Amino acid sequence: GTEVANVTINCGETDCYTTSFDGLYNVGGLPAGQDYLVRPRKDDFYINGVTTFDLVLIRKHILGIQLLESPYQLLAADVNASGTISGFDLLRMRKLILGQIDAFPETPAWQFVAKDFVFANPTMPWQDNYPTFLALPNLVNNIEQDFIAIKTGDVNSSAFINFTTDEVQSRSSKKEQFLEISNPTLANQEIVTVPVWA
Repeated sequence: GTEVANVTINCGETDCYTTSFDGLYNVGGLPAGQDYLVRPRKDDFYINGVTTFDLVLIRKHILGIQLLESPYQLLAADVNASGTISGFDLLRMRKLILGQIDAFPETPAWQFVAKDFVFANPTMPWQDNYPTFLALPNLVNNIEQDFIAIKTGDVNSSAFINFTTDEVQSRSSKKEQFLEISNPTLANQEIVTVPVWA
């Protein structure tokens, strides 16, 4: 639901547009009657949004304690593009967090899926040939297409959106910590014990 700026839109052999701050793009001036592929791409600052909390959530999913709920979370967790979620993904993410690697070799920093695509089995999104681009054969009329942006490795959607790399690094270096509880709906004056692990 958050618009993503600075996504490069590739429509053939060249990059022809970059999304604006509100996540919009408009590819114009394409000669009619030709075939085009419109493909979004954003491949910068892999560490953005990838935290130890993501490791905890993915570990719980692997152990069957608390499953990831959406196909987009599952695709984000599969950082080595194996079509499964395993300890190898956790290992790769831990190396990224510790600064031993700067990027995931098999996956881009961001992945994109056509917004109107419906997964046949949302718990196994890899089984679908989900569209990561818009195919425009024999272009005649204007076409509208939205994409869902997935930050690879970020299963709790904590990535900073629409900031420059320097701004993200500055924000990430601060010692802020956030606490989350699984059910935030509480009764008035209800006393709740929230366990915290460091």
